[in-house]
Amino acid sequence: MPARESLVNKKILITGASGFIGTALMRSLADTDWEIISLVRRSIGLKNEVIVDFCDADFCSKIHSLPEVGVVIHLGATVSFNDNLKEDLFAPNVLATGELVSWARKIKAYFVFASTAMV
Repeated sequence: MPARESLVNKKILITGASGFIGTALMRSLADTDWEIISLVRRSIGLKNEVIVDFCDADFCSKIHSLPEVGVVIHLGATVSFNDNLKEDLFAPNVLATGELVSWARKIKAYFVFASTAMV
């Protein structure tokens, strides 16, 4: 794959940085020269953490106010193991993912999506 100018800034956005896979990814990137911006639901004390909830009305404005990155790794989701809430969570997850894809395309960033936990 050819080098892209968007990777020159060495910034990466990780959603779900406080989750199981996100935590492991954060540890593996800790000793690299990538600047990591972490999207989390509640503060966990990470450097460059942005608190955001996919269900919030201001989600889109928060995404579009972020600094440009070369890579977006989307691991985050709003999940529930309660079968009665599955339909309520479908729209926020789909819309949030769509907004992240749209933003990544706009800034010409690579987009990596992974899904776990019944998403």
